[in-house]
Amino acid sequence: MSPICSPTRGDNLLDVVAADASLVVSDVDVIDAGLASDHRLVTVKLGLHPPARSAVPVRYRRIANIDVDDFQAALRRSSLFTHPSPTAEGFACQLVDVVTAERDAIAP
Repeated sequence: MSPICSPTRGDNLLDVVAADASLVVSDVDVIDAGLASDHRLVTVKLGLHPPARSAVPVRYRRIANIDVDDFQAALRRSSLFTHPSPTAEGFACQLVDVVTAERDAIAP
């Protein structure tokens, strides 16, 4: 680790850079902060390595490429129109099942 070797406030060395021993600390510099602070600015470079990223498989459907007219026609031929459920809850379940099945057929 590179130590701070010049004063950081007035003529005193008051600031410390503390880092884990596994980090590479380099290019320690003390810069006058102007009127922003009565301390000088301490800058360092830390040798950080980003964590390794593993590949994440992505699955998607090409919905933008489906034929909307075919999808609409398939829904109109389905039980949603020919034999709709008589209850709201039943129709909601039927809607999910039919739309999912037709979507899977058109955009696998």
